[in-house]
Amino acid sequence: MDGSDIQILDMRSPGQPVMELRAHHAPINAFAWGPTEHPLLATAGDDCQVLLWDLASFNTTTQGASPRSASSRLNSPRPDAKKRIVTEPVMAYSASSQVTSLAWSPRIQGMTMHTGHSTVTGEWLAIVSGKALKALKV
Repeated sequence: MDGSDIQILDMRSPGQPVMELRAHHAPINAFAWGPTEHPLLATAGDDCQVLLWDLASFNTTTQGASPRSASSRLNSPRPDAKKRIVTEPVMAYSASSQVTSLAWSPRIQGMTMHTGHSTVTGEWLAIVSGKALKALKV
């Protein structure tokens, strides 16, 4: 990938981006969808940034309607509709060098460590930056 923007397409209107994510300042190296029912999109790039995007707030379909339902044509974006430009991710992490890879873990239940410290249930994102592998709590 040589670009720094991400285009979100609706398969019901192929070729017509419905949204474009613009916040990286260098080429994007990796992206992945979060594993939960309210997924986040994680993106990482040569700009040493990991950005998290919550696309649920930009949902263009009717709540509860399946894109494969008989009425899906009513929910499809119009071919002449303008794409939404999103420039503000919901979370950001700055690494010390380029982020070359990332992966979500399955949802991990909370636990109590031998030190007495407790963690809450949540999601983790593993990233590779330089020679380091880091786990980020989301």
